[in-house]
Amino acid sequence: MKLSGYTTVYNCINNEYPWEDSIKSLLGFFFGDVFLYQINWTLILKFTFISILGIFIGNYFSVFINAKLLKKIFGVFIFIVGFLIITNELINL
Repeated sequence: MKLSGYTTVYNCINNEYPWEDSIKSLLGFFFGDVFLYQINWTLILKFTFISILGIFIGNYFSVFINAKLLKKIFGVFIFIVGFLIITNELINL
C-alpha cells in the first residue's frame, strides 16, 4: 500500500489508510500498556492537543506556502531542534 504523504478523508474512505495497523497499535496500548504501567494522561492529552494544533497550523500555512518550501522549512526546523537537543545533552554531561 502506498500513501501519498497526505492523509485526507478521501484517502481514508477509499481504504488507502492503514486502518488495521492503527487499530492494532491502539488495542495494544489499551490492553497492554495501560494495565502494566502508570500512564501520565495529562502528558498524553497535552501532546495530543499540541499535535492537533500543529495540524491546523500546518494546514493554514500550506495554503500560502509552496509544498517544497514548506518541506525545506520543516527540515531546517527539525535540524535546529536536533542540534539544540544534542548540544544540551553534551553540556549536561
